[in-house]
Amino acid sequence: MKDEKINEISANEKKKSLFARFMDYLTKTTGGMAIGMFATLIIGVIIGQIGTLSGVQFFTGLGNILKGLMGIGIGIGIALSLKTLSPIAIISAGAAGAISTMVLGFNNGSYVLPFINGTVSNGNPLMAYMVVVISIEIYRLVFKKTTPVDLIIVPLFIAAVAAALSFLFTVPLTFIVKSLENFVQTATAYQPLLMGVVISTVMGMILTAPISSVAIAVAINLGGIAGGAAAVGCCTQMIGFMIMSIRDNNAGKIISVGIGTS
Repeated sequence: MKDEKINEISANEKKKSLFARFMDYLTKTTGGMAIGMFATLIIGVIIGQIGTLSGVQFFTGLGNILKGLMGIGIGIGIALSLKTLSPIAIISAGAAGAISTMVLGFNNGSYVLPFINGTVSNGNPLMAYMVVVISIEIYRLVFKKTTPVDLIIVPLFIAAVAAALSFLFTVPLTFIVKSLENFVQTATAYQPLLMGVVISTVMGMILTAPISSVAIAVAINLGGIAGGAAAVGCCTQMIGFMIMSIRDNNAGKIISVGIGTS
């Protein structure tokens, strides 16, 4: 009887440990994704907006370039957050993120990347996250030890895995994201006040969760009333955190929390 209780306690502890490790992994990788998005997509949007308001084409072009680098930023951000990958694996993870955001087009009987035609798809940050994370874990599973030819094999392997995963996930993930986007936009059109309250509250809660609120907003293309409600929810949350932290933080941190993250 005692042995059964001990085994039961041990099993429960293993489950808790596994869940804790999963949450730690989720927090690290989504944090890395958020950093990658801020360094590329978010800064690109800010610079692009400056270009639009000022009429300076240089800023508009620079903003578009940064937005197009979102996949690379997410890949490198996630790889760096894990702190166990080699430099070649980190750069290859960036390439995996880029592959996941390059939407293939069909032209004259052959597949072509939009980049070849002079345009780049910003892609879906959730797709980039899934492709990069799974590519990294498959790489870690296969490459247990370093070899003299890692410089060639690792990028080839990760690129191949990322391409295969992108093909595999594109249709189902696009369907899910588009369905969610249509639901949010339709519900907001019918009940703007109620849905505005719901969206702002949910986005504010997501902001404090391990997952990235920016990634979700970009993925489901929040715009119009829904986008405004999401912005209000996030800003309200962060301004609240700023006020709560006045006693504990210096002026720089207070500004970073209240303005930088809003």
